[in-house]
Amino acid sequence: MHKPPKKWIIRDKNGRAGSSSPHRTALNSLAASLFVAALAATAFAATPAPNPPPATVQIGEIGPSAAVRLGVGDTLTVLLPANITTGYGWQTTANNDALLIPGARTNLPAQNKRVGAAGRQRLLFTAKAPGRDRLVVAYMRPWEKNAAPARTLTLEVVVVPAGTHSAAAVDPEGTPIAHYVGKLPCADCTGIRQTIGFYSPGSAPHTVGSYVETTTYLNAPHGNVVNITTGKWMEKRGTPSDPSATIYALSLDSSPRTQNYQVKGGSLIPLDAALRPVQSPYDMTLRRVP
Repeated sequence: MHKPPKKWIIRDKNGRAGSSSPHRTALNSLAASLFVAALAATAFAATPAPNPPPATVQIGEIGPSAAVRLGVGDTLTVLLPANITTGYGWQTTANNDALLIPGARTNLPAQNKRVGAAGRQRLLFTAKAPGRDRLVVAYMRPWEKNAAPARTLTLEVVVVPAGTHSAAAVDPEGTPIAHYVGKLPCADCTGIRQTIGFYSPGSAPHTVGSYVETTTYLNAPHGNVVNITTGKWMEKRGTPSDPSATIYALSLDSSPRTQNYQVKGGSLIPLDAALRPVQSPYDMTLRRVP
């Protein structure tokens, strides 16, 4: 004969007796566990992944035009030589303020103290919304309305939504001739990845051109931190230990200060101001990649 399930005697806080089946109790416990798990999963799914920190892109002496890719929230800096004592300055002549918000324009003094020496001007923009924009800055005297600018820089800008993987990038005019990559240790991230791309103004080999340097702090506390700088490079010859060595001198602007590298085989070796290899306990060599 089939026996009914054993009953458990349960009393409430007033001492009144009740009963419950062990099967029903187990089912109730299972249902409660599933309900809690569902709530936790819903809460986890509803929490969006944090966006990476905004990138910083700095455009220097890169040539007459370039293509720039930004994420919403990224900062774009245009840093170019200017001699404001002549009345000339860099003015924004074309821009969609709904996509790129103009910021401060700053005059930076010349590196030397000579009277009339050229300094630099810095123009700031912040990517506000996704879309395409043509940003044009012109070197001109603001009161000469009908005169052609002495120089112009045109940036074809694409802004993508925030959080897009590897959003920030710069593609200058010219032909890519070499690309080098290296990695350094980092105190509060998993490593600092440095890449330098060199570009020639034409298809034939040149001893001058433009470069794009990207520094990425990998897995920093709030995500990858990306800084991009651009400028000009020039090929030079000779170091104290090797008169025939090939040197790439990188300059963000027209200042005499340069960042020097020796090209040796498939490597790019950083040099100090005296054109000697930088002394470091870490491997600072950048290696050429396809």
